Amino acid sequence: MNGTGLSCSALFMRTYDRGQLNYDDGEYFKWSNIVTGGRCAGVSEESDISFVEMNFGLSHFSNEAGGDESLGRSSRVFKSHVDLNITQYLGEWRLDYGFFSNFRNTGYDISDRFIGFSERFESFLSTGGHLAVNVPLGDHFSLNPGFSYTSYINRYEGSFEPRLQLSWMPRGRTDEEIHAAIGIYRQPLLGISDFRDAGTAFTAWMPMPEDGRTMEARHAIVGWRQPVGRFLNFSAEGYYKEITNTPVSTWSTIAQFTTDLAFADGTVHGVDVRLDFNHRYIYLSAGYGYSLTEYKTAQDHFGTWFGEPVQRYNPPHDRRHQLNAQAGFESGNFSVGISWMYGSGLPFTRPMGFDSYFSFEERPPDVTGDYGDPRLLLNKPFDGNLPDFHRLDVSVEQAIDLSSVRMKVQGGAMNAYNWENLFYYDVFNQRGINQMPLMPYVSLKLESK
Repeated sequence: MNGTGLSCSALFMRTYDRGQLNYDDGEYFKWSNIVTGGRCAGVSEESDISFVEMNFGLSHFSNEAGGDESLGRSSRVFKSHVDLNITQYLGEWRLDYGFFSNFRNTGYDISDRFIGFSERFESFLSTGGHLAVNVPLGDHFSLNPGFSYTSYINRYEGSFEPRLQLSWMPRGRTDEEIHAAIGIYRQPLLGISDFRDAGTAFTAWMPMPEDGRTMEARHAIVGWRQPVGRFLNFSAEGYYKEITNTPVSTWSTIAQFTTDLAFADGTVHGVDVRLDFNHRYIYLSAGYGYSLTEYKTAQDHFGTWFGEPVQRYNPPHDRRHQLNAQAGFESGNFSVGISWMYGSGLPFTRPMGFDSYFSFEERPPDVTGDYGDPRLLLNKPFDGNLPDFHRLDVSVEQAIDLSSVRMKVQGGAMNAYNWENLFYYDVFNQRGINQMPLMPYVSLKLESK
């Protein structure tokens, strides 16, 4: 582009992790992720188009769980995307618009002693565009209407998603604002987790069923950002979400993984509050978040099992309370940082007991000499809570200027008081693994001048 120029960047990243719950039975989990892509962006002062950005990328994610007792489960998602975003000014109005194209391929492969073997591999292509208009209304108000449209090639009907945002700056300052926004969002990709696991380590990825249902969320947000004096900033945001046709696993009182789907409706409401203090050498920050997520679903046999045809529950990602605090001190080339975080326990389904399972598919079992396969019986959906999570991290850094390089030496510790935070709990075997223990570290970084 003519004018101030064009810049491009590229990225490649690969991550891999593997862990075991118990070395005796070989139970393991694996995650793998590969991402590559690029971005080109440029600005121009010679036309009303002031900014152009183009992104492209490829990504592949897979997760796998298995062992002698649970057999094997694997799932993967591949995605490629290209998008173009443009910012253009028409007088005082600003237009942000663009176009995108996505290709996704999903698949899972599951073996389970109760459901047998199940696999599914599918691909779909989507294209679309988005437009948002920033309309100033005097010196204190601005209106941002917009929409996104997605067309799914040979699969779903097109999805039109309108959005609207209103901002009020009482004194015309950008750091002092009251804003509100509403919008509709839809998603074609879903992940099904195993409700046997507390702290799920495996997700089966798949597209939405082609039965006319649409997974949809309607969002409403109100926020306030306000400086208090010269050094303190306050912000608060409240939100409400109404969710329809969220796919969930078909429920069973027996602990078994299934990709058979039912649908739930739900609501999410909450508030986030934050205080930041920044003065010379010292930085202090504290934030609190409250969120309540509730689903309701009607499935076969609910009336027989629980006495009610519709069940309401808090799903496993319902983190009710979150609290975080940071403190920092910086003077010259020396700095100290402290961070503490807390989260209330996530919901999980409590086990009710065990029995023995006999299969009659091949031949009548010997019920007098065979104990059968142990089977876990579950209580109502997500009627228990895991332990709370909290962790303290500390770091100390000293920078040293040498003749041609700048050297940074950092030392610290994660989970400084060695608290046992639960990562995963197998309700069938009554075994769990914790997140990382006390982990001290030292790092050295060299930067050229």
